[in-house]
Amino acid sequence: MYIMLTTVLFAFIASAIAYYSVHLVPEGQFWIIERLGKYNRVLDTGIRFIFPYIDKIVRVLDRKEFKVDIPPQNVITKDNSKIVVDAMSYAVKEDAYKVHYGIEDYDKSLNNLIMTIIRSTMGERSLSEISSDIEGIKKDIITKVNKTSLNEWGTRLTLIEFEEINPGKAMLDAMEKELIAQKEAKAKIAEAEGKQRALEIEMQSKYELQKQEAEMQREIAEMRAQTLLHEIKTIQGAMSGIEHSRILEFLTSVEYIHSMKHLSTSANSKFVIYPADIQKSIGGLMPQSLATLNDVRLNVLNGDN
Repeated sequence: MYIMLTTVLFAFIASAIAYYSVHLVPEGQFWIIERLGKYNRVLDTGIRFIFPYIDKIVRVLDRKEFKVDIPPQNVITKDNSKIVVDAMSYAVKEDAYKVHYGIEDYDKSLNNLIMTIIRSTMGERSLSEISSDIEGIKKDIITKVNKTSLNEWGTRLTLIEFEEINPGKAMLDAMEKELIAQKEAKAKIAEAEGKQRALEIEMQSKYELQKQEAEMQREIAEMRAQTLLHEIKTIQGAMSGIEHSRILEFLTSVEYIHSMKHLSTSANSKFVIYPADIQKSIGGLMPQSLATLNDVRLNVLNGDN
């Protein structure tokens, strides 16, 4: 009886020890073990044995990749542009000992480290450089973060993505003013070009009118010259006894008189004075040729009809 009770008690104690000593560490976890209050080891995936009441599981860490949310933050670039950066990142815990013992507030410290390096990395670049080299900036941030987080905290940053990079309010206001100024400048340029085009059209119209008027005057002059030549030839045949120069002088005088007559009919004209040489030319030829000239003109008119 005593032996049976001892056996049962021993079996119970052995079962209890086995129950509390043998553990199955799931896939993707780290178990940190302390023995008598001091770090002992890290248990990896599989069936593991610990001493009850001597060994203690102080922390269970997930070794899967996890997301680190980065709140939006203000960044001042190298050219003093203010932008708002909203990013997210992913990391993985590779050294359980450093994760647990390397930093007191792990989550907050990792978050602050990433934010600080984002600000410093973007602050080294101008706004145009940031816009044109996003991939280079992400690689630079990952390298700088891992230099601290991997070596000291056992955590490797695997990915960082920028959800938004927006100009600050001051820059938005400046961009809006610049856009308005550009629109006003374009409107002024369009107005100036319109005025210039209208002026060119007006000048072209005046040029065409002057050209047409000059062509008309040329045609009138040609007609007058042909008429005068015809009259000279006609008068020359009818007044063979008079010198050619005297005939031409007479016709010129008659044309001058016609012009003065037209001028005298204007509202601003009061007196018309004929030069003495014109009167002399007309007077010298008038007694000899007036009758003949009238006959010739009548013949010319009848011939034209």
